[in-house]
Amino acid sequence: MPRCLLSQQFCNILKKQQPLKTIQYTDEDLPCLLLEYRKSGKGTWYFRYTDPVKKMRYCRIGAMHQISAVQARALAYSLSSAVAVGQDPKTDVMLPQHIPTLHFLSKKDTCHILKSKNEAGVLMRP
Repeated sequence: MPRCLLSQQFCNILKKQQPLKTIQYTDEDLPCLLLEYRKSGKGTWYFRYTDPVKKMRYCRIGAMHQISAVQARALAYSLSSAVAVGQDPKTDVMLPQHIPTLHFLSKKDTCHILKSKNEAGVLMRP
């Protein structure tokens, strides 16, 4: 992974090039800031951190054409300080295990919901 100063000037130079494969650039000053530049010519900013279970995680900051290098750096600094305090940047996102599934709905305590009629008057079955 190449290390360089991820500035707006670097991004402008990068936009003029077409890489043969996806390259992840790491910032010299802020190692948790990554820029993934794909062979399609599009780039994505990422924040890299270690979660409380000591697993390396990536949090997407945004697309290179939507967020400038200065904005990405500021977001990475704020996320870095949140991680230092013990917060997880991905806790704000609804995780898949919190989304109700059919298995959850088929449990005994929720069967009355499935057996009732819906708003259209059609009987719902488990």
